[in-house]
Amino acid sequence: MPPLTVLQLICSLYSFYIMQYLKYLILYAFFTTCRNADDQLPEKVTQAFIKAMQQRDYRAAKKLATSGSGSLLDAVASSGQNLFPVQAENSYKIGVPIIKSDSCFISIIVAHRPYPVKILLLKKSGSWKVAYDLPSIFQLNE
Repeated sequence: MPPLTVLQLICSLYSFYIMQYLKYLILYAFFTTCRNADDQLPEKVTQAFIKAMQQRDYRAAKKLATSGSGSLLDAVASSGQNLFPVQAENSYKIGVPIIKSDSCFISIIVAHRPYPVKILLLKKSGSWKVAYDLPSIFQLNE
């Protein structure tokens, strides 16, 4: 086997470094995508929404809710009372989400409450949003 020329050596080193770079780029993209997907799980959105409502942070709750939820959240904010059924002093457990296409139902088991609180989430532009409007609330409690 004849010895490698300088040009062949440079080309082989160049292709080696390109492959290493591509490997790290693919790994970075994979882990970044997985992390962002995990942040958008319906359970995580529901947990953040409950926390915002318990703390009466209606601005944060609006960011986690559908656009149609704004009027009810404004009414709750102006009432001066926290009307959300999961209060800060309540212990609760978020149930397993039931996902059907672009909608998701989650039951929240609240301590000392005879029935679970049901939450509807809708997928809007690739993100889960809580549907906190009167038609959605009434639909869940039928």
